[in-house]
Amino acid sequence: MKGLSTLFKGLLALVACCFLTAPLMATHIMGSDISYRCLGGNQYQIVVTLYRDCSGVAVTNTIPVDVLSSCGNSSVTLTLDQNQSGQEVSQLCPTYLSTCRGGSYPGCSAIRM
Repeated sequence: MKGLSTLFKGLLALVACCFLTAPLMATHIMGSDISYRCLGGNQYQIVVTLYRDCSGVAVTNTIPVDVLSSCGNSSVTLTLDQNQSGQEVSQLCPTYLSTCRGGSYPGCSAIRM
């Protein structure tokens, strides 16, 4: 009888979750790439490319990056500045205007920092 009660409670919780959900929409970054290059003399060039929906929220001008030594003995937090404006990377026919260019079709831009 205890097993049946547990099963009933589980089914009730599952049904409640199905009816209590709301549609979710995000206006965040769609993806990103991060790379680095050793310049020598303990100097590194870090490049972060953010991909965002052109009709989403604006991207801040800086992004924090935490760097930890593989030895585990030092840590530093860097702030990367945006060095260029976003470049549209939408895959649309030339005759269609994306939201990046004032149109109505979904558009995506890449921002390098």
